[in-house]
Amino acid sequence: MNYKEQLESTQWKNKRNAILERDQYRCQECYNKSLIERSRISFHGAGTAQNKVVYIVFDIETGRSYRCKTGYGNAFISELLKISEHYSLLSLTTGDDVFCRLIATVVLPVRLSYPKDITDETALRVEKQKTQELYLKSLTPKELKEIRWIDTKSLHIHHRYYQVGKLAWEYPDLALTTLCWECHEKLHAETEIDVLTEQGEIIGHRKVCVRCHGAGWFPEYNHVKEGVCFRCNGRRFEDSSYQHFYQVVSS
Repeated sequence: MNYKEQLESTQWKNKRNAILERDQYRCQECYNKSLIERSRISFHGAGTAQNKVVYIVFDIETGRSYRCKTGYGNAFISELLKISEHYSLLSLTTGDDVFCRLIATVVLPVRLSYPKDITDETALRVEKQKTQELYLKSLTPKELKEIRWIDTKSLHIHHRYYQVGKLAWEYPDLALTTLCWECHEKLHAETEIDVLTEQGEIIGHRKVCVRCHGAGWFPEYNHVKEGVCFRCNGRRFEDSSYQHFYQVVSS
């Protein structure tokens, strides 16, 4: 089984979800600050379409509202209503009204207050979004830990080392950690990953491809040359001395 097949397997998906839940859907380096910095922060309602929850989000640049599909079922509406009684709910999205992707649902540890003297609906939404952005972007790392993240996208599971003979999901939980794209890229750009024998002895180090983070492919681009990473051409590593290790681990 090659590495791509491993990452597509049910065993890896189950392991990945377990690590994400353990880490509370947060990057363990920046606590999702990078997601906040590069996403649109907005949420002012939810509805349903085809038995799925749809968020109503607001674009402060265009002054338009639009719908953003989620993976949640109708039952999630009840949970949203209960949460909103005591806490503020926000969404992080990317894209525009043609293609909008939900990055995360964020539950703040407080209930934000908004201006009560603004009667124009669009103006009020602008002020709400400004308040939300100011709150989120001013949080310290300690305060970021108090935020609840629901089903966060764009997170990676990082292997702290590679071991000959182990499949992706066979590593102990302590060998795995959750990182955002930016922190994962920085880590691989600055460090090399230890390679261990089956007995756990270090036999070398490898610099993982900084574009695909050692996956060798991108599942979201599977329709383009099967999603292969154009930087490493599926080899997973930056240097050409990967060959023996790659063949042993991926077979």
